[in-house]
Amino acid sequence: MKSMLIKDKIVQFTIKKELDISFFCREIFKNLPEYSLSLECFKYDYNEMEFTFCDHTEEGDIDYILTREKIEKGMEIFIQNCLDGKYENSNLKDPQYLFEIGNWDADMVDMAIQICIFNEIVYG
Repeated sequence: MKSMLIKDKIVQFTIKKELDISFFCREIFKNLPEYSLSLECFKYDYNEMEFTFCDHTEEGDIDYILTREKIEKGMEIFIQNCLDGKYENSNLKDPQYLFEIGNWDADMVDMAIQICIFNEIVYG
């Protein structure tokens, strides 16, 4: 809450900035396939925001397709988990750090991809 003096009156207000999740996801996922560490991103369409990943397991290869809708839903979960302090990286709890797109490295993008696909961090 902020306060401001206007014509001899103190006015209190809250500045709320809404996150445009679609824009945010598009900016973060611009770095695929290079930023996918745990899963291989072998097919991608940046305009449609659709990415195909392969998980090379001992049992065989499993492909996952991420659409814009799945990415946005998974990113909302990932962001909330970060803000709730569910991950070891203490910087992820800080909204100013988290929402600055330039701070996202390959590890953060990889964690987000795993949440989008598995709803949890499977690979460290």
